[in-house]
Amino acid sequence: MYHPNLPLVARDGQTLRVVGVCRISTEHQDAKSLQDQEALYRSWVDENYDGAVEFQVICSRGSGELLETREQLQLMELVESATCDLVIVEDLGRICRRFFAHSICENAQDTDTRVIALNDNVDTANEGWEINSLFSSLRHESYNKDTSKRIKRSHLSRFQKGGIVQCLPYGYRKPHPGANDEECWVVPEARPVWDEVFRRLEEGHSNAEIADWLNDEKVPVGPHVKKKKWDGTLLGQNIHNPILKGVRERNRRETKRENRTGRRISVKAPPEALLQRDCPNLVIIDPDRYDLVIRAVDARNAHYARGRKAAADSRKGVPRKRTVRPGQSLSCGICGRVLYYGGHGQNDRFMCSGARDHHCWNGVTCSGFDTSRKVLAAVIGHLRSQATFIDELRNSIELELQKAFAADNDRLTAINKQRTEVAKEIDNITLAVAKSGGSNALLGRLSQLENEERRIQLELDNLHRRRQPLPPLPSEEELNQMIGRLADEVDRTSPEFHRIMSALLPDATVMPVRQCLGNGLGLRLTGLLHLVEIVPGLATKLDLSAESYTVPIELDLFDPPQPVVIREDVIRLTEENQKERDIAKRLHVTQPAVKNA
Repeated sequence: MYHPNLPLVARDGQTLRVVGVCRISTEHQDAKSLQDQEALYRSWVDENYDGAVEFQVICSRGSGELLETREQLQLMELVESATCDLVIVEDLGRICRRFFAHSICENAQDTDTRVIALNDNVDTANEGWEINSLFSSLRHESYNKDTSKRIKRSHLSRFQKGGIVQCLPYGYRKPHPGANDEECWVVPEARPVWDEVFRRLEEGHSNAEIADWLNDEKVPVGPHVKKKKWDGTLLGQNIHNPILKGVRERNRRETKRENRTGRRISVKAPPEALLQRDCPNLVIIDPDRYDLVIRAVDARNAHYARGRKAAADSRKGVPRKRTVRPGQSLSCGICGRVLYYGGHGQNDRFMCSGARDHHCWNGVTCSGFDTSRKVLAAVIGHLRSQATFIDELRNSIELELQKAFAADNDRLTAINKQRTEVAKEIDNITLAVAKSGGSNALLGRLSQLENEERRIQLELDNLHRRRQPLPPLPSEEELNQMIGRLADEVDRTSPEFHRIMSALLPDATVMPVRQCLGNGLGLRLTGLLHLVEIVPGLATKLDLSAESYTVPIELDLFDPPQPVVIREDVIRLTEENQKERDIAKRLHVTQPAVKNA
């Protein structure tokens, strides 16, 4: 216990104003420890000061690495205001386990406030106190790192022995809190659920759509999940958990201290820190199938990323894929940017995103509901008029198959050779890194080769998928039934409708147009209708000629004015030598409308 060389002195010569700092690291520690620290301070002051004492205690619970906590700010305010005579702590680690504690001591010295750390032998009234303070701060800082390393070492050993089984996803049971992975098992009823999830992923369904199906089937979200229902984010996290293929992982992420605040943030851990453990008893999805599907899903979603803006995200919590068709599927013919909902402050109207940001002059809007209705009617009309294309497709499919298989065989030979060369170069660079310790050039080249290896594997997956049996082609009657279902049964706000229409009409452009009568501007849609997409899975199997199975489509997204609607009837009746007055009466319009037509 520290004994002061110099007596304690009150500023006003009467009452010694003391601030005691107490802290424990977590809320799980015994709160009595705070009371014990306070009792220690009061006892020490009573032993070393005979006059009146005014005590103020600052208690906190939290990590010693944190800076700018409420209690630290309170202490700094008291020190800078020079309203206290003494700050007493058990050790400087009670303030914080950072060099910031030494800075507080320096600030206290500037205001003639004495700081005493009992177990560190720090007393700012003594000459040379800075040495003890610096070494004590360094020691408290190192304690954190030593403790962290000890805990990580223990966790590594336990993980390698099957322990530290933490949060398992839906489909697994953990018999008791301390169970290892060999004691856990797969719930039988979860196997068909996950099999259906991966089947839908193979067909190109979005995470949000599959999450809706899980909610409809009342599939539980699993233990340790705060959410009450499935959503796209939760499903994405679950399907990317390799436990589904029987592989446990640890250390994919780690925490990094933000020195400014002392808070820990989660970041990706270096690849060499990743730990894996095979658990055959926990396999739900075949490992080869799992890897194939996840690679395809990641490649499909690689180019999607929601930007971060200064304003609040108005779609926070709403999956991007759940946009009502034709949201985010129309592009401006002037600048090429996508059209968004919210034109001119109306939530149901489309507007060029470039015009909204003042980068495009096309400020013309159109109704989202009317656009969906008109596009669907146009697509249905084209499909019914082109229903015989199935017979043409059936006649040419054998030739296409022969060409595709021949080309795939040549490509398989070339890509396998390329994969062998890349794998050999990766092995050589890995050996070079192991011997020399690695250089930036070698590590950069290794990263390039690993990316190339992933690209080659994805291409191989696609080639093997194309060689699988083709789906049967529907008859003309079955095709008409599919078109009728699309027209009458599928909900236009559902993800299924969005997926079907995105395949049939993937690229649609709108251009502003003005009618000859000189009325206001409207939008005209143009695009290519992909007829072959009415048969799910066919386009991904064969490289079919786009010119042979696409039809141009064009329609106006506005209602034409009355003179345009009646123009054909007016011309026909005029040729029958009827007067304008009689034509207007017959068509139930005004005479000026007939004249304009």
